[in-house]
Amino acid sequence: MALYESILIALFCMSVVFAVLGMLWAIIRIFSLIIVSIEKRNEKSSTDAY
Repeated sequence: MALYESILIALFCMSVVFAVLGMLWAIIRIFSLIIVSIEKRNEKSSTDAY
């Protein structure tokens, strides 16, 4: 395998890793926003009950 092929494969693998990390970050961010909104809704409904 030539040097340029090795570099190309390494860059491709690094881009895949960073793309997956970006997707995981986005999924975690979305889930955290959903959980915060659910907690606020439950907190508001529990204070209305008293």
